[in-house]
Amino acid sequence: MFTDSLIINYSIIFLRVVPHRLRGFALGSQYAILGMGGLLNNLMGGAIIKANLVNGWRYNLYISAVLQLLGIFMLLVFYRPLYLNIEEPSYWQRIKTKIDWVGNALWICAFISLMFGLISGGNSYDWRSTPIIASLVVGAGLGLVLAAHQTWYKKDGIFQ
Repeated sequence: MFTDSLIINYSIIFLRVVPHRLRGFALGSQYAILGMGGLLNNLMGGAIIKANLVNGWRYNLYISAVLQLLGIFMLLVFYRPLYLNIEEPSYWQRIKTKIDWVGNALWICAFISLMFGLISGGNSYDWRSTPIIASLVVGAGLGLVLAAHQTWYKKDGIFQ
């Protein structure tokens, strides 16, 4: 789940950085490494869970999420796009103005709230318990707020 989040971003970076004649080899190598990483992730996660080094299978996802956040951080800090025009705004100015921070925050909070309710319902908590119902209601409410924000507030929202 978490290991797939940056594959598209890495592919875009490869397409931007690697010369045209080497793109096929670069993308093939990238996906071969990603395939081996996915296999090793499952094997190592299974071994860690089987050896009782962590408290349940969910910790495999937590470890993977931490590694992906580290990858996002490294991408934001160290990656500098090539061929920047001097008259264009800087990289960080474009990030500040082009990214829909409110929409992203609403999407992330709604998704996490819904996933908590769906994953914990029936496992950690009963489906009719207050935390599960509250999580699902808050997630759905934030989803509706996101839909309203993207429909009426944003000129280039995802629903337009």
